[in-house]
Amino acid sequence: MAFIQRLPKSTLYILRGATLGAGGALAYLYFSNRARENAKVAPSYPVVSELKDDMPLADLPMPNRVDFVKKVYGIVGLQIGATILSTLFAFRRPALFASILKPALIVGAVGGIGSIIAMQLPVVRKSNFRKKVCLGVFTASEMATVPLACLSFPREVVLSALASTGVMTGALTAYAHTSRKDFTIHGGLICALLFGFVGYSTLMLFFPRMAAQQFMAWVGAALFSFTLLHDTQKMLGKGKVSYRYCDYDLAAVSVYLDILNLFMQMLRIMGNSGSKK
Repeated sequence: MAFIQRLPKSTLYILRGATLGAGGALAYLYFSNRARENAKVAPSYPVVSELKDDMPLADLPMPNRVDFVKKVYGIVGLQIGATILSTLFAFRRPALFASILKPALIVGAVGGIGSIIAMQLPVVRKSNFRKKVCLGVFTASEMATVPLACLSFPREVVLSALASTGVMTGALTAYAHTSRKDFTIHGGLICALLFGFVGYSTLMLFFPRMAAQQFMAWVGAALFSFTLLHDTQKMLGKGKVSYRYCDYDLAAVSVYLDILNLFMQMLRIMGNSGSKK
C-alpha cells in the first residue's frame, strides 16, 4: 500500500482506467473462447469484379467484405487520430482554444448535424467526393466539440478514460468479429434505448443529481458498448441486417460515434468518481 501511495497521481489514474477496461477484455476472452469452439472454417469465395452500390454486404463474398471493412477502419482511424490531436492542442494551448470557443461550438453544432443530414441525401449517396466532404465536415465538428468536454476534466482523468475506452473498444470489436450471436437484429431496441437515454439526460440538465448522473454514465457506457457490437457486426455483414457496399461513410460515422460516446461516458464515470475524493 505504501508503494502505491507513492506513485504519481497520473499513473494511478491510468492504471485505474486500464484495470476497468481490462474487465471488458476478460469478459471477451470468456465468451470468445466458447464461440471459437463452435466456429466453422469460412470457405473461399471468388471476388465480385462488378459491384453495385445497392448490394448488401451479406450478399457479397468474403474478399469484398474485407475490402469494405479495411476502408471503414481506415476512415475511423483517421477520425480518431484527428480528434486526439485536436484535444492535445486544446490542453497545450487552452487560452488560444478558449478564444475560438464560440466559433467551435457553432461549427460543431451546425457542421455535425448538417453533415449527418446531408449524408442521407440521394445527391450525396451517388458521389464518393461528396461523401468524403461530408465525412471531413463531420470530423471537423467533432474535433471542435470533444476537446471542449475534455477541458472540463483534469488531464489525468482524460488519460484514464482514454485508456479504458481503448481496452473496451478492442475487446468489444474482437468479440463482434468472433461471436456467432447476431446483434444486428436489435436495431429497434437500440433506437428506443437511445431516445430514453437522451430524454433522461436532458431532464437531468434541469434537475442535476450526482448519484443520478453517475448511474446514467454507467447506463450510457453499457448502451454504447452494445451499439458498438451492433454497428460492427452490421459493418461485417455477419447478421440479418448489414450495410450496402456504398455505405462505407455511414458505417465509419456510426463506429466513430460509438467509440466517442463510450469515451464520453467513461470520462463522466471517472470524473465523477474523482470528484468524490
